[in-house]
Amino acid sequence: MKKINNWRKTLAAALIMVVPITSSAAVKIYSAPEGIEASGDFAVSVGGQNAFVFSVAENGLRKSFLPAAERMALGEDENEKKAAVKSARESWVSFETAASAPISIAQLAGAEPLENVLLIDQLGQPVPHTVAGTDLSFTAVAGNKYVLILNADLSRRLTIFAEKPEQDVPDMNGPDTFVIQPGTPRADYEKTAKKTLYFAPGLHEMGNAFPLKPGLQIYLAPGAYVRGYFTCPPGADSAGASGVKIFGRGILSSEYNQASESVNGNFLPRPIGFWSNSIYLGGFNREPADNQIVQGITIIYASQQPIMGNGSKTLVENVKIINFHGCPVN
Repeated sequence: MKKINNWRKTLAAALIMVVPITSSAAVKIYSAPEGIEASGDFAVSVGGQNAFVFSVAENGLRKSFLPAAERMALGEDENEKKAAVKSARESWVSFETAASAPISIAQLAGAEPLENVLLIDQLGQPVPHTVAGTDLSFTAVAGNKYVLILNADLSRRLTIFAEKPEQDVPDMNGPDTFVIQPGTPRADYEKTAKKTLYFAPGLHEMGNAFPLKPGLQIYLAPGAYVRGYFTCPPGADSAGASGVKIFGRGILSSEYNQASESVNGNFLPRPIGFWSNSIYLGGFNREPADNQIVQGITIIYASQQPIMGNGSKTLVENVKIINFHGCPVN
């Protein structure tokens, strides 16, 4: 029981730290673009709508992730050397609602009778729910985050983000907005003088080390899935990245950003390229890095720290970080 309580505290801390309408209030589900594989562990409906269930798992460049999730369920064998290793996966659902929304969850592969259900919110409080066979349902409240662990098995867990409606969506038709559609050449939006980059829904192969500029706004719309990472060109002669804002409800993924093997399993594997955080805001090499905002997005498959910076008046708010081994923000 003591270990289960520790899980609650750890998971609650992690939670505080991605399109059609229905339900008792309007529900907008954040879907994935074509080419993104759905979770094989869960099927979820929100307000009567089928939701896309995102998933992260081991790939060729990520061998270590979801700390402590690769072991057998608690009580099966508490001896680490004897415990069977499982291939861990993380699933999540994102949607927005102004009030509450009914959630229904079904198990897919390996469905088991529910003997032990851990469903908590971002404060670590148990959430009332109903079990029917191998399925589960509950009501999500706008602005809350939830984590679900079935039968004490950390190797497959589900996180649910019930977002409040966005308030500051940029105008796609604004004179200072550059709209990036899937397939837009990176050179076009890297060289533009416009101050707002708008990643529209779809899969974007941005690539590595996209340079941040002072005053630049980068918006990831719901349904936008951007592969690559943002960085502030280092050095005292750099213009830096003061006034940068990276926001929205889309996904930033570094799944193809290779990480080297650590010589010691207790330390974080190092990325092949330096300053290859998912977002490097600058400031460590005397480049200007003040009054910055990172807000609302989901970061997955980060190498090194997902967000790193050394400026002043920096706001990181409602950022979801999934599949990271180590300290999330520096």
